[in-house]
Amino acid sequence: MEPGADVEPSRHYVTSDGAVESTILTVLARHLRKARKETKIRKMVQQEMEDDQLWCDCDMDLHGAVLSEAVDLSRATFAGKVNFHDTIFTDFVDFKNSFFATKAYFWRTSFFGDSDFRYADFSDLTDFEDAVFAKNVNFNGANFRKNMVFPGATAAGWVSFDEAIVTNVSFECAHFKGRTSFESTVFGGDLDFKDTVFEGSTSFRGAHFFGDIHFRNIFFESASFQGTFFGGGAYFEDVTCTKKIYFVKTFFFGGIYFQGSSFLDGICFKKTLFEVSHSECVFPSEICLDESTGLPSGAQWVDSKYETR
Repeated sequence: MEPGADVEPSRHYVTSDGAVESTILTVLARHLRKARKETKIRKMVQQEMEDDQLWCDCDMDLHGAVLSEAVDLSRATFAGKVNFHDTIFTDFVDFKNSFFATKAYFWRTSFFGDSDFRYADFSDLTDFEDAVFAKNVNFNGANFRKNMVFPGATAAGWVSFDEAIVTNVSFECAHFKGRTSFESTVFGGDLDFKDTVFEGSTSFRGAHFFGDIHFRNIFFESASFQGTFFGGGAYFEDVTCTKKIYFVKTFFFGGIYFQGSSFLDGICFKKTLFEVSHSECVFPSEICLDESTGLPSGAQWVDSKYETR
């Protein structure tokens, strides 16, 4: 998808059964709220129903449904399979602090209102392939324990994964039209941003990448990696950024590789550290390197065995 493409919904849904739908959703939510104690990653959930009246173990299949009312499934426990494939949410959706014990499918799901997945806990595959977020979506503090796939997804508003925990993830061909934030996000495995478009400002401030990260054929309007930790290889191949890209107080433990990338307003490596034991680095040809260190101005080598940031 090219920068500037329209991802706003073109359809409007009207129902005369809004009150009935709202009641059904409220009853459903009450039967899915199983008591949970508070932990570092989950908030406490107070159970309203008796154990034998809970529906948490049932499969949740609403694929193809059109839900015209606001959906509040916050604090829910989904122990069975969850399928929202081709579901259309026309209003606000709340999955905050919900627990998904098995696979969760949001393939081609349309979210026409704001979406809240804060502190949601996904234990298995989470699939948002070709999902459409017409407004804002919040994944702050969410925990993706296995693969999370976001290929082809489009977002018109801001998207935030701040302080989320992600294992392996793919954002291939995703299109972020507004501000996108991964501040203090922890990426435990490999990460792929192939053919991804970031039209708004993008921030990875304080993020930790423990696997290899691949930015291939990416468009950034602006991007900041201030205070970011790269534990594996960082690959920036055919990346275009129209404004200055910042690597300030960034730590590269596994090397960095720039190939075929274009930074139209420059690139900043102020106070950036490079691990001496992984000295293989490839910088953009337009960057002037210090003759004594072979690094850009403002950067330095560090031996992490003896020095820390």
